Amino acid sequence: MNFIVTTQSEFMLYAMKKQFYFLLLMAVAMIQTGFSQSQPIVLTAGKDTVSSGSTVCIPVTVDEFTDIIDFQHSITWDPQVLTFSNIQNLGLTGLSVPNSFNQTMPGRLLVGWSSGTTEGVSLNDQTILFEVCFNAIGADNTFSHIHIGGEGFPPSAGGAEAYNENMVNVWGAESGVAGLVAISNSVAIQSPKEEDTSLRVFPNPTEGSVSACFFQQQDGRVILSVTDLMGRVLFENEKWEQAGNVCETLTLPSHLSAGNYLMIVQTADGRLASETLSVQR
Repeated sequence: MNFIVTTQSEFMLYAMKKQFYFLLLMAVAMIQTGFSQSQPIVLTAGKDTVSSGSTVCIPVTVDEFTDIIDFQHSITWDPQVLTFSNIQNLGLTGLSVPNSFNQTMPGRLLVGWSSGTTEGVSLNDQTILFEVCFNAIGADNTFSHIHIGGEGFPPSAGGAEAYNENMVNVWGAESGVAGLVAISNSVAIQSPKEEDTSLRVFPNPTEGSVSACFFQQQDGRVILSVTDLMGRVLFENEKWEQAGNVCETLTLPSHLSAGNYLMIVQTADGRLASETLSVQR
């Protein structure tokens, strides 16, 4: 039950057909298995640093993909930094180009898939569902998050969702983990060393105090920020640091509740690196 939608009315028709299809499957599932508790599905976008003018392909991997019969979600990005190029490396039977993908506007791609039966499909953790490729058009030292969520679906078409064979929607609040593409023309001159792009965060998980260690090539301003998994900046710290290995200890604000976040560092030479940060309160 993959879809091609080019207009709002076609998407609405798809939504109505999908709702009927789900009601039918729900009746069968209730008879066969009943409802059960399930782990939320997790889709994670990758990270990369590229030079302006190049093409970058970001993998979207999945965890907890268990007995899934249907899912839909959007992928959004900053169209001033990246433009959509193509989809490749499909890792799920029935996922196809262009049927499963529809760019509805600059910076937004809708993705939809269905097994077409009442029998769910399971994938190993860290399986690549697909790679989404972009043309990097942003200026040097700019970046764009790659968000996975429900933005862009019209009324009555729902938002991000993933149903298993028991007709349980296993899409949760943290099912979409944002990726990051940084634009740095320095990578066109020389391949960065490992210490130039890595960010080490500890302790991780943390209860409030965290150290962020990284390497920067020149003296200057360093910006450390913490974002949620949708890419919204929740905390930012700016400091002047000397070139070399840097370790900065931060006390996270109390309004950061328990959960998973991204810590991002922008060094004085314009490099960006990120690491997942788990907060426990």
